[in-house]
Amino acid sequence: MSKEYTKDMAYALPSLLGLEVGAYAKAIGVSLATHAEWRADKNYVPPAVARALDDFLSAKKMTPMRACAAPFVSLGFKLGGDDEDFVDLEHKKILGASLEIRSDVGYQLSDSRQGTDLPGWFAFHEWRACRDLLSKILARKLKVGAAEILWVTEAPGTTAEDVKFIKKYDAQIAKEENDELRAASAQAKGIAALKAKAKKNDPVAQYNLGRALIKGRHGDFSVAVDEKAGRRWLERAAAQPGATGKLAQQVLDALDSGDRFAKYRI
Repeated sequence: MSKEYTKDMAYALPSLLGLEVGAYAKAIGVSLATHAEWRADKNYVPPAVARALDDFLSAKKMTPMRACAAPFVSLGFKLGGDDEDFVDLEHKKILGASLEIRSDVGYQLSDSRQGTDLPGWFAFHEWRACRDLLSKILARKLKVGAAEILWVTEAPGTTAEDVKFIKKYDAQIAKEENDELRAASAQAKGIAALKAKAKKNDPVAQYNLGRALIKGRHGDFSVAVDEKAGRRWLERAAAQPGATGKLAQQVLDALDSGDRFAKYRI
């Protein structure tokens, strides 16, 4: 059993697992008096008690961190990853965020949109307060941005400046997401328009579409690579008279030359 566990979590296990103190003391084989002494000085747990705790959790097929996760599993959270000092929980109604429980930090919200955690000073250290807040977030059906703002608003010791910081942070992420959506929409429309022209036998569109599908890029846009389809469009362009047809044939010749880097230079 780790030092962090014995110091910060072991004494909380009865409430985490829904046990009365008496039942808990009996389950781990200690007297109520010993349990009271242990709880009064939570910086020290006798080795015999620590071993009993290990046995108790092993019988329940739990790690200490999974025991800390128990109150949140009952809210509908599902376990992601975990080890002896960390557990990650996700909820289908709070997409884009997860609850992380760390032995050295406490209960912390992680923003998977950016792959970052809220700073450690926004962590909860008491599981009931954290569970009450998450229940509120779920009841209000808050999206991740609003959930983070409420989290910081209610986290212990936070200030108006902290709330201002998280609102600015969320606004920046929302802007980046909207920009990405607009770019994806413009990309889809641009490729769709190019395909429409190519299907009408426009040689320039056929040439550009063929190159785009082979290179995986059209102007500033990324395109899903499909070399077979790209060659077909180039062949259709090459079959037509004029300068564009000649260019398309030159590209096809380069691709057939055996030069494995040709497609990056077309």
